[in-house]
Formats: sequence, C-alpha cells, structure tokens
Amino acid sequence: MYSVLILEDEKIQRNAIELILKNSYPEWNVSCAASYHDAVSLLDTDNYDLFLLDIILSHEENALSGLDFGLMIRDHPQYKNTPIIFLTILTDEIYPAVQKLHCYSYLTKPYSENDLLEALAHFTSSHPSKEPMITFPYKKNVSYNLHPSQINYIEAQHKNLLIHIYGTTIISHMSLQAVITKLPPVFLRIHKSYIVNLQKITSYDRTKQTIEIDASHQIPLGRTYKKKFETIFFSSSV
Repeated sequence: MYSVLILEDEKIQRNAIELILKNSYPEWNVSCAASYHDAVSLLDTDNYDLFLLDIILSHEENALSGLDFGLMIRDHPQYKNTPIIFLTILTDEIYPAVQKLHCYSYLTKPYSENDLLEALAHFTSSHPSKEPMITFPYKKNVSYNLHPSQINYIEAQHKNLLIHIYGTTIISHMSLQAVITKLPPVFLRIHKSYIVNLQKITSYDRTKQTIEIDASHQIPLGRTYKKKFETIFFSSSV
C-alpha cells in the first residue's frame, strides 16, 4: 500500500486525479491539497511514498509553486529521494525540476487517464511498497522476493507457477495450494490453475465467465469457485 499526496490548485483536475487513483488503487491512501500551504500542513499527517505536483499553483506574482514545494520536501531527510511526478502545461518548466529535484516523471497537460495510469504503473513496478515480502523458490539457491501488491495473478502450468507482475513473468517451483497460504486475503483462487489479486481486476464478464486483469489478461472463472468469487467481488470488501 502506498500513500500519495496530490497538489493541484484546479478543483476539477484535482478531483479527477483523486478519482482515478481511488478507482485503480483502492488500497492506497490519497491526500489532496489545493495550495502550497495546504500541502505543507498535510506532511505531518502521513509518510508519503509519492507526490503528484502541479507546478503552477497560482498566476499571482511571487506565488509559491509546486516546484517550491518540491524543493522544500527535498530538504526533509525522509523525502530526499521520494518520487515526484510533476504536472505542467509548459514543458520548459520541467528542466529546472529535473535539474534541481531529480523528478521521477512528468505529465504535460492536457494528459489522458491512460497517461497517468501508465506513470503510476511504472512507479509501482519500480518502487515496491513497504509490505512484507514473500519468497518464491525457483531452483537450488535461487529464489525471488516479491511484495504481494506487485503480483497481478499466479498461474499453474505443469509443475511450475507463473507469477505475473507488471511487465514480466517469474517462474517458481511451488504448488498453488502452497502459495495461497502465503498470500494476504486480497488473493483468491478462482480456477484450478489460477489465483488472482482481487485489486487488479478491471472487469468481470458473467456471460463468458472470464475475469480481466490489468485491462489486458483474460482469465477463466472455474465453476467450483464462481459463487465465492461473486460474493466477494460484488461486495464492498474489495
């Protein structure tokens, strides 16, 4: 789970960003600020893992900007290397941000929902959360340590497990029965050959009995697992 601070002075854009994050990553803690001073006051309420900062917060002369806020948090030891994604209209504003703050990424307005989701997906794949890791053995003296939130779904194939994470697949020599005991409750077995991360589901087709993961992978729902899956999926618990 990640904590994110959004600093955006335009209410419509701020609300849109917040909605995208909450729909795509419901387990994240999302805080919003409309001004430099609002954002400063929120720094004491959480330990943030990511900042989304609009560079221009006001067109008034000498107004404090998102760049000023970025410079300020870089003086805090805990935020010295915390990723910053800048939001801006003018691309020439990005160069001082990159030089002074080593910003993680930037989005040029107007950006699309997919642009934002792509930046967030890249962030999650390169910055594992603080949750405990799970060890997946591969072969003698070789294993992989993964955070559960990195995993989209797990597939049993012959004697191997294929662990699908963002952008790649890892092989492990375990059984589905063994791995399900290691995973948090957000994971559910939905087929004799599949375990899915419920928070990665983007849609469910009841007619075809398929589950879509990460908007790109179709996974069959086994008849034996259908009732339990639908009870959980259609409840407010996920």
